Amino acid sequence: GLSGVVGQTDGTGSGARFAQPLGVAVDSGGNVFVIELGNNSPGALRKITPAGVVTTLASGFNQPFGVALGGAGNAYVTDSNNSVIKKFTPAGVVTTVAGQFGVYGDDDGPVGTATLGGPVAPAIDAAGNIFVATGSQTIRKISASGIVSTFAGISGGYGSANGVGSAARFDSANGLAFDSAGNLYVAERGVGSVAGRTIRKITPAGVVTTLAGQPGAVGSADGVGSAARFNQPLGIVVDAAGNIFVGDPRTH
Repeated sequence: GLSGVVGQTDGTGSGARFAQPLGVAVDSGGNVFVIELGNNSPGALRKITPAGVVTTLASGFNQPFGVALGGAGNAYVTDSNNSVIKKFTPAGVVTTVAGQFGVYGDDDGPVGTATLGGPVAPAIDAAGNIFVATGSQTIRKISASGIVSTFAGISGGYGSANGVGSAARFDSANGLAFDSAGNLYVAERGVGSVAGRTIRKITPAGVVTTLAGQPGAVGSADGVGSAARFNQPLGIVVDAAGNIFVGDPRTH
């Protein structure tokens, strides 16, 4: 890409153009998959090879926010405004793996009938289960066998409460990442003044705790645990050593 130049042109290096790139994921071969909001154009899934060659794998999304890579090189994209998660195989086959197109909801059950309330950030665990943060303030799970359930939070339940499963509350979870032990970390953007702005941890048993930040407290202070401050944390990744890195785009 080229700084300040907006577009959706494929090419190599500075010859390519992007329009609001947001979510990224990297495969074992060093290829980078980029979700692009599209600015005033349809959202797209782009691929950047290690040599810098940019291609468009798919377009036409309505507010895609996240991408995660699963087994066999499949890419999973949250098509948020359409309330579905789509799967893209390396051969270019596109399928809907969860959610009902255009239906905003929180119904659990088999993928053929379950609904998703504005899926935002996806993550995939070692067993192939898909977890996704939603605009309904929940963390949903789509099992490898095709069953959708609510892993943590409750539909419409804004807040910062810790607890197990439905006892926990979230405010605009916007990034998910797993560590090697199966713990799920949540970057919580927050939209109000009383919650969010935190990094949460969810164990495999569904126990939710606040790892860093203070609910509703905006800032950029470094520190330990609740002494740290975030503005609007969005992206999150965990390295092999268990270190957590957070993208906080409005911190200066």
